[in-house]
Amino acid sequence: MQSEYSISLVIPAYNEEEIMEDTLNICERYLRSITGNYEIIIVDDGSIDKTGEIIDRYASNHPYVRPIHNILNEGSGKSLFIGLKKARYDFIITNFIDLPFDLRELNNILPLFKDPGVDFINVTRKNRKANPFFRKITSWLNYWFIRIIFNIKIGDFQFVQVYRKRVLDTINVQSSGTFVPPEIIIKALHTGFKMYEYNTDFHPRLAGTSKCGNPKTIIETICEITKFWFSWILLRKRA
Repeated sequence: MQSEYSISLVIPAYNEEEIMEDTLNICERYLRSITGNYEIIIVDDGSIDKTGEIIDRYASNHPYVRPIHNILNEGSGKSLFIGLKKARYDFIITNFIDLPFDLRELNNILPLFKDPGVDFINVTRKNRKANPFFRKITSWLNYWFIRIIFNIKIGDFQFVQVYRKRVLDTINVQSSGTFVPPEIIIKALHTGFKMYEYNTDFHPRLAGTSKCGNPKTIIETICEITKFWFSWILLRKRA
């Protein structure tokens, strides 16, 4: 067990009663194998099923689980950022409730922070074959749209990141949807924080239903990107 690492894992959840307890069990098992200092922050984004009940029941017997309940559905991005700001430990990791990122990869990722010049690690997907065809297309278009208009050449904007706490202590976001992770990355790089990219496999959802990729979410994401782009241009002009 590597006690040198203290880890906060942040996961937003909305109507995920089918997989919630299994996800918590898996996260606990993997994190416990890495360190004795960890917390799992689950942000229940106003779920209308039994997600919140399951989280609270689990947390009552597992003190390392910290539930956060949004009264209303705030969106996955805002929920993620709420959790990130509540994180207490030195290394803060994002993931999704269906665990597309295998936490066992942290055994390879965390040692990269021995380089004091690495402030955060952007985990990129080797491929997106596990996504349905429509999700592949929308994901590809979203990636290239963000990469082109912000002129940032990185391998992924929407998967998983591992941050030193000091990075998130200095950044706020204006977005609330799926553009939150790219906004954090863009602002972190602009602030001068150094990033390392780590390439890994993308694991498909085995149960439950994805809440991403529907037309409403896509339209909201485009609006968020456009709104942030205009404010970003004004900020750069004033600098």
